[in-house]
Amino acid sequence: MPINSRQSVAAKGKPLMSNAGFILLWNDVKTGREKNAGELFNATLAFYEKKVKEGVVDSYEPAILSRHGGVMNGFILVRGEHDKLATLRESNDFREMEVKAIHCLSGFGVVEAHLGKNVAEHMKRWASAIPR
Repeated sequence: MPINSRQSVAAKGKPLMSNAGFILLWNDVKTGREKNAGELFNATLAFYEKKVKEGVVDSYEPAILSRHGGVMNGFILVRGEHDKLATLRESNDFREMEVKAIHCLSGFGVVEAHLGKNVAEHMKRWASAIPR
């Protein structure tokens, strides 16, 4: 089965100024579920391609990591506006993909990400908590 490969995708003419995001991450494909995992990967990329065109997501970028003995071997970084991404994560389509991923991928998770200017704001809060 062919697997889709995409570079970072952004809506036409829209600069990548995202301040929020999330990472879909996984470790390995569960034995015997390789076909399902490949189909889900392609469907997930098509889903985010559609969400970019609809203006729900600013961009997405899949990554497969080289084997390193760690617990994360791939991820998809999804960028956008916090409120739009929060709504997306509560949608039935997202939840269905999430359940399918849990069934065919070990170590699957979704983690919120601070991006853009939110990184500086987050680090400022962090630095202020350091005892002097």
